[in-house]
Amino acid sequence: MHHHNRPRHSTNKMTATTLTPQLQQSYNSILNELHDYTLTQPFMDNALSLQVNNHSVSSFTHVSYVKEPNPPVLPPPIQAPPLAQSLKPDLLIPSQKDTLFWCFYIMKHGLNAYNTIGNKHFQIEQEEKIAAIEFLRTKKELLKTHKIKPFTSIESDLSPGNAINIKTFFALAICYDLPVIYIYKNTYIDNLDNNIDINNGSVNASSPHIIQWTRPNEHAFVYDPSQWVSTCETRYKWQSIDKPVGPASLYKITDILELFNKLQIPTNNANTVFHLAKKPTKKEMYDAILAYFM
Repeated sequence: MHHHNRPRHSTNKMTATTLTPQLQQSYNSILNELHDYTLTQPFMDNALSLQVNNHSVSSFTHVSYVKEPNPPVLPPPIQAPPLAQSLKPDLLIPSQKDTLFWCFYIMKHGLNAYNTIGNKHFQIEQEEKIAAIEFLRTKKELLKTHKIKPFTSIESDLSPGNAINIKTFFALAICYDLPVIYIYKNTYIDNLDNNIDINNGSVNASSPHIIQWTRPNEHAFVYDPSQWVSTCETRYKWQSIDKPVGPASLYKITDILELFNKLQIPTNNANTVFHLAKKPTKKEMYDAILAYFM
């Protein structure tokens, strides 16, 4: 038994490191059991040679030498829906709610600007409408000349969240000097100069924009306006924006019948007076014409 670890200050013959044979045997047994868990070089070498699994050995989940699994193969990104849909190849229907306003936006800024707005359409619409209100305030006299009033109704129509109507659309087109023909069923209205005669076909002015009504609360921008003269020569032209037709007193029964033919109002519809056996009166026919524009 060696005594070189004996504390110098101890005077007891049985030192703290002196063990009985039974205790020595128990002590050696414990050391043997702990040997596999001490940080010896063999232990470290053995640990590095193991294929560590992230799920089974949580202590080594951040070891730098663990090979990362291959990244999953992701499906191709979903393509965003197109900004506009088209019922016909020559029509572009804006996908936003206020289709008439966005037709005006295309007239003002061009198709490329519209096709590149991305997901900023809500912000752009609000900014454009606010700017338009300020601009139209400086054009009140021009609007009065074209008998577009009152201005308060136009201002309210351009408020955020509202969809503009035909009067506000033409107020914008006139004030921003954008020539346009608006086609509604078999009728049309324009803001072209009075000296431009659509029906004679001899027009030297540049082709205007064409906006076409497709169904309630939906309008389309016509890509190719090159045939705009022939587009209108067979259609009825509105008397004004507020009143597509004049008062009944202006029309004879023959005028009403001619207007019926031009508007192509169906006479075999059970919801009208024309399915009755009796001949409809002038007033009944005139009311049917008014309903055509609603």
